[in-house]
Amino acid sequence: MPEVAGAGLTEEQCRAQGIDYGVGRSEFDLIPRGAIAGHGGLLKLIFRKDNQKLIGVHCVGDIASELVGIGQMVIHFGGTLSAFDETSMNTPTYSDAYEFAAFDGFRRLHRESIENRVLKPPS
Repeated sequence: MPEVAGAGLTEEQCRAQGIDYGVGRSEFDLIPRGAIAGHGGLLKLIFRKDNQKLIGVHCVGDIASELVGIGQMVIHFGGTLSAFDETSMNTPTYSDAYEFAAFDGFRRLHRESIENRVLKPPS
């Protein structure tokens, strides 16, 4: 049975509060440590779209209860997704999942931005 841990807001809470949020995910089997261990899992970052401020972190898998503390600290100090881009995460460790999840969040924001420009006719 995998560990489950979380801090901050969930997607459901964001929707209920009307927060325009984005999500970045990292699957453990796609990062070096997860591949070595042969275990799956997921790290999910929830952030405000307008300023990329981290507002939630949720984890399922090996050492989730330890791993979630990194995201909880970023939330506590008002950090953004960039905190994971600007911080060195050792590899092969599960903490490297934060960089992958942050990059996924940035990628989704960029894709959404492009789609909005293409799909919306000029005024």
